[in-house]
Amino acid sequence: MNRQRFEPPIVRTASDIKRVLTQLEPHSRLNMKLDDVVLMADMPGTDTDSRGRMFRVSARTKTHSPRDILLEGFKVIKQREDMAAKAIEQELPVAVNDKEMKPPPVIAEDGFISIDPIISRMLGGYRSGCFIQWNLADGFTYRYDIFSHRLTRFETEKREE
Repeated sequence: MNRQRFEPPIVRTASDIKRVLTQLEPHSRLNMKLDDVVLMADMPGTDTDSRGRMFRVSARTKTHSPRDILLEGFKVIKQREDMAAKAIEQELPVAVNDKEMKPPPVIAEDGFISIDPIISRMLGGYRSGCFIQWNLADGFTYRYDIFSHRLTRFETEKREE
């Protein structure tokens, strides 16, 4: 096997980002909905079966495009964000030393999600909330919204050290 096929893409320019995002194009052939696949096999019985019966096994499977996989992951993230916002609204203040205080949110919005390595391996970027991002050397950060299939660019905030 060719090792380069398993390496993440190198993203240095905005055109590199556009190139890797072509595999997430909603109307491309790669991301079209496919029919369910029906698999059938004749399998021999166990060794204890003296007659050697054959059993027919069938299963329906669905194929998922890379876009479908990422969309499912981002829907989970969006649900977490909505639940965290709802929990903050509904939390009642607690009196501590005669001061009203709100407890911190219980639901963690950020953290490792199973789609994070897929994003870095497939797109060469990273996840930030509900977006895929790239910080490039040109001083800009590029943010991709998978739901609207929109790429935006904004200046990278410079950190003072």
